[in-house]
Amino acid sequence: MSDLVIELSEPITGHGGLVTEIVLRAPTWRELALYGEPFNLISSAAGNGEAPQYTRVDNQMAINRYIEALLKPAEAPAAKIDYGLLNQLCLRDALALKDAVLGFFYAARSTTSSAASNS
Repeated sequence: MSDLVIELSEPITGHGGLVTEIVLRAPTWRELALYGEPFNLISSAAGNGEAPQYTRVDNQMAINRYIEALLKPAEAPAAKIDYGLLNQLCLRDALALKDAVLGFFYAARSTTSSAASNS
């Protein structure tokens, strides 16, 4: 998996200047082992031969840990960002960051489920 660039709708102030994007690297096995899944799928009982319905329940603590671990150092010194600076994010950008973390897991699951069905 490659890095993911999140373009900010509202720049934030980093160490030395404005930050207009945040880069996240892909999670690794070690992070999965440390933080667990960023969401759980809860199944509701289905009756009458219907397929079960699933509800996603986000694990916000795990998502926050992933964001902190996956932040990639900026190449430009003016755009250097650390986890504490994320407090400046507007709601739109905060949700984009959360969705980016969840997206890594959705993408990995779709790859593994298609690989499992092909074997």
